[in-house]
Amino acid sequence: MPRERRRFVAITAVCVFGVPYALVYVGETEVTSGLAAVLFSPLPLFSAVLAWRLLADEPLTSLKIGGIVLGIAGLVVVFHGGLALRATATAVLAMVGVLVAPAFSAFGQVLARREGGSLPTTLLLAWAMSLGGALLLAVGVAIGPRRFTLDGRTLGSIAYLALAGSVAGFSLLYWLLARITAVSTSLLNLALPILALIEGWAVYGERLNLSLALGSVVVAFGIGLASFGSIRRARRASAAVDTAG
Repeated sequence: MPRERRRFVAITAVCVFGVPYALVYVGETEVTSGLAAVLFSPLPLFSAVLAWRLLADEPLTSLKIGGIVLGIAGLVVVFHGGLALRATATAVLAMVGVLVAPAFSAFGQVLARREGGSLPTTLLLAWAMSLGGALLLAVGVAIGPRRFTLDGRTLGSIAYLALAGSVAGFSLLYWLLARITAVSTSLLNLALPILALIEGWAVYGERLNLSLALGSVVVAFGIGLASFGSIRRARRASAAVDTAG
């Protein structure tokens, strides 16, 4: 494998699978899941800035920024009851870590958009996931507890996260990155926490509330607003092709 592709794989392993997972998983030992969802939600904002700097076809517009900020505000509405803050040094570090994590993810995704086609997606993800997993395992063994129980529930959870959360999820993500803009892809992260709550209602019978409904509407409107410019440019490009033809 050429040196440039090895570097691409290494950056993907660290930025997409290594650092964000470590920061979020460790951070959620100190902050609530709702607060973690809100702190991670600036991912599209980081993507917008990085794409503006690294990609020629993704300008940074006020409409895009406004839509992203509105989407983040929608998540605040959804999770406002679980945004408990703690003033301890450990909790503050955890919050900073969860807030920094999406910056790494955004860089990895924007880089994948820029380097798309230089390496088959299956090969990239296989190597990057393996390397990122090895790094996390090494850190976990070094600093984590040595005792754990490999029962059916634990193994089932690991299998679900590996197959549904990683293999299927990131295969879809990179498939989208090859077809739509990096910012449009990152906007899906605003909807994922809401889908998780709906899944909890459907599978575990958890309660839904008015905040979820109102916040979901705000998030949907924000995503639409942030995507409007990309949709308009795509229509113009399509119209230009039709005219030329």
